[in-house]
Amino acid sequence: MAQEDEYLGLMTRESSLIKGERISRYVQIHRSPDDVLKRTLANRELQLRHGTCHAARCSGTHGINALFATTYDIDQKYGTDYHDRFIRWIKNVQSKDQAVDLASCDVKGDRSKGPSQQSDPDMYVHIVEKRSDGIVIRGAKAYQSCAIVADWHLVVPYVSAQKGEENYALACAIPSNSKGIIHIFEWPSALAGRLQDGADVDLGLPDYGIHGSTLLIFDNVFVPYDNVFLAGERDFSFQLVMQLGKLQRAAASMCKSGAIELMAGAAASICRCNGLDWKKIPHIKDKITKLINLAVRCRGCSLGACAMSESHPSGSFFSDDLLTNAAKLTEVEAISEATTILIDIAGGLIGTLPSERDLKSPATRKYIEKYLKGGAGVSVEDRMRMFRLCEYLSGGSSNLRAASVHTAGSPAVQNLIITALADVDKLEGYAEMLSGIQH
Repeated sequence: MAQEDEYLGLMTRESSLIKGERISRYVQIHRSPDDVLKRTLANRELQLRHGTCHAARCSGTHGINALFATTYDIDQKYGTDYHDRFIRWIKNVQSKDQAVDLASCDVKGDRSKGPSQQSDPDMYVHIVEKRSDGIVIRGAKAYQSCAIVADWHLVVPYVSAQKGEENYALACAIPSNSKGIIHIFEWPSALAGRLQDGADVDLGLPDYGIHGSTLLIFDNVFVPYDNVFLAGERDFSFQLVMQLGKLQRAAASMCKSGAIELMAGAAASICRCNGLDWKKIPHIKDKITKLINLAVRCRGCSLGACAMSESHPSGSFFSDDLLTNAAKLTEVEAISEATTILIDIAGGLIGTLPSERDLKSPATRKYIEKYLKGGAGVSVEDRMRMFRLCEYLSGGSSNLRAASVHTAGSPAVQNLIITALADVDKLEGYAEMLSGIQH
């Protein structure tokens, strides 16, 4: 898309760090609300074109901007040189158009305990050795979407480090081919169909349908100090985590708005495959209109959060905290409702469709061709393809619903932040003033 004139301004901008260098939005420093808006809108456009996660690009932006701001603040307080290190690193990334994965979510072990309370200290990525030329880290990050195709892993904390947990207050950039990095690939049951020889129709999204998440293990990985951006300054770990969340939640809501729009398109198509004109059937028309409504609601919340972005002293911008968390919750609820609507419109074959092997088998092909006929002019194979895409988009053969809930933190996290940020006492005062109550 970046090569197309129509999308050049959406997908790229001139680097604010390298004069005259045109760079991907996914490695930019946000210098204005417009930068945040366009970077987030790019998620929708990519979602519409491939229907799945592109986190090796998407998530890295959040870490890049959060670390740009946080390293600036650390240096202001402690006189360190993290910010200069970071700028050198990101300029190299921008000049080479490299992909950056955000290595954020630790495996966490016993969820009732913090990093230093675990029976195994490696449940959270941490520093195990400090050398004269760098550090050695160990641990693992869970469900790292598309990390296996990234050029860099940008390691950041997942929780705020407490006193005595200084070695868990860690941020650094690691080349993806570094010694000690191990990927263990995801294997949800939905991927089993890809083991079939010649599988195509049954995959639903044959070209892009693998989410590509891995358990990303750092087995005593060495990181030179040039690529270390936080190493023990635990008082900044909470700030870093919060800044990451602002950008990631706005992007997630925009991404899922595109997914719901795809559901609307798939719903219209499966109606045609079933011999129906959705525009002439009131209840189906209402449901497809509802899908568009849900998608636009997610997009609007995300755009509002981005438009209200606030500047940081470093010169970077972050989406509005309250609006961003509300956008993420809106997306979670919208995906749940949208997938139910898609299943309703598609019909029972969305969960009971025979395999493409049956379509290809001489023993069963004639029966499949006879009994799975649908609308006039629609081949049985095309009808099966659309049912499989509906199955994929509804979460039946993908992790879409799980990803919508847990990307950028579970809904409980967003509710906590909204509760903390909302000034309900002030709102109560307005209500009492309007009602005539006087204190």
